[in-house]
Order: sequence, then structure tokens, then C-alpha cells
Amino acid sequence: METFEEPPSVCVVRAVAADHGVDVAALPPLSEVTDTDALDTLFTDAAQTAPDGSTDAPVARFRYADRLVVVRGDGTVDVRAPE
Repeated sequence: METFEEPPSVCVVRAVAADHGVDVAALPPLSEVTDTDALDTLFTDAAQTAPDGSTDAPVARFRYADRLVVVRGDGTVDVRAPE
């Protein structure tokens, strides 16, 4: 699993701000929509190993600041406007 260069919660806020074209200070706190400590822990811990020996990369999906956010265990954060 790739690692994030910053805590995942920071990456989410930066990605959503960039998508909106605003400064991060213009967004509501991410903690209003998700547990940021849990998000950071989920994506910074080592990859999970399933009982069959395969590695499962975690994925989190949620809405934040009028955007759909997908955080993946490979270090990517996808942001898009809701349909």
C-alpha cells in the first residue's frame, strides 16, 4: 500500500478545496462529516490481510462540502460533484 505524503484527512480537504477552487480555510471542518482520526488511522496503518492471504486496500466514501469523496488505500483521493 502506498502511503500518503500528508495525513489522509489533510489530503481530502486539500483535494476538495482544489476542486472548488477555494482556499482550505473556506471549507467546513472535515470532522463535521467524518471521524478524521479514524480516517487517518485506517489509511496510515499497514495494509490489511484477509483470511485467504490477500491484501485488502481500504476504501472510504463520503460527502463533504457538496462533493463525493473516495479515499483509497493506494493513496488516492478522488473528488467529484454529485450527479
